[in-house]
Amino acid sequence: MHEFYTMRTSDEVDGLEDTAWEDEDGNKVTLQDILDMTKNIPQKNYPTKKLTKVALNWDDSPEEVERIEQVEISKQYPILIMVDEDGKIQWILDGNHRAQKALRAKLETIPAKLIKPSNLNAKAKKILLN
Repeated sequence: MHEFYTMRTSDEVDGLEDTAWEDEDGNKVTLQDILDMTKNIPQKNYPTKKLTKVALNWDDSPEEVERIEQVEISKQYPILIMVDEDGKIQWILDGNHRAQKALRAKLETIPAKLIKPSNLNAKAKKILLN
């Protein structure tokens, strides 16, 4: 299974190389790599109610709840949602705090990019999908 680690807050532009996913062999793909691979995927207004079961919830963590309150939802930073080839949501790759903020605010939609396995290169697929 892939391991995710980050050394940045969810909406910082600096540090895109510090947010990464790594497999058990030490292979790594960064958020910047993902953004580069998916730059041509159109952004859409995604229904927030579809995120209810996949968005991480940190109600028991005051630090994470504070982060949720501080993030901004914007088209400049759409959340990244992994979907299967049929478009069925799998998990939120980046943007869980923004997704939670949208859910808590009862927003109808949130700016998002839907990423299919076919949008990724072989290395990213190996790390994220195994």
